[in-house]
Amino acid sequence: MFLLVRTDVEPLSVMPAIREAVRAMDPDQPIYRVQTVSDVLVRSTAPRRIAAGVLSILAAFALTLAVVGIFAVVSFAGGERTQKIGLRVPKAGKYGR
Repeated sequence: MFLLVRTDVEPLSVMPAIREAVRAMDPDQPIYRVQTVSDVLVRSTAPRRIAAGVLSILAAFALTLAVVGIFAVVSFAGGERTQKIGLRVPKAGKYGR
């Protein structure tokens, strides 16, 4: 059985009053695992947050490898064509030297 209590003050500060109210209704009812809703949400989303973090790190690593690979291919292709690519200087003419 679960009991959900909404309060405007600190959740754990009203715990003694809640325990007394439950004991007044049923003295044999055990009260255990007292948690706030935010604690329950954090625990329930932890595996997804961890998986998202690991996936983000792997994606950043893959992007880095891709950038390095593209740079290497372009650099190699440019190095092979250095003799073909050149600055063409016009011959001295009317406006030249």
